[in-house]
Amino acid sequence: MAETVKIHLQGGPCNGKNATVQRGGDLLPGYKCRGVQYEPTGRVTASGRVVYTTKASQEQPPPPTGGPVKEPARAHKAWHSMLRTIFVDAPKELRHSYNARAALRRLRHRPGLR
Repeated sequence: MAETVKIHLQGGPCNGKNATVQRGGDLLPGYKCRGVQYEPTGRVTASGRVVYTTKASQEQPPPPTGGPVKEPARAHKAWHSMLRTIFVDAPKELRHSYNARAALRRLRHRPGLR
């Protein structure tokens, strides 16, 4: 025995319309309205109607290729950080090291320090 199922159409030319379909087994059939095929989504409205959408609205859009980048690349930041370490921080640390060794050389000649 066929069961009547209430459906709600989303998208396409019949957007927002309600209809009924005859379920003949476990699967819900497709529904055609104004030449556009609607398929069940598995969602149900608050009023208990099964939501049907067009095939085009069920498909996920392909990921964007090319075009503007949403987040700038971090390679430039890493390169800048490395250059700063090599040309600014390292020489500063070497100067501190040379100054510390020079101070120890000066103190070595004083009595009582070894």
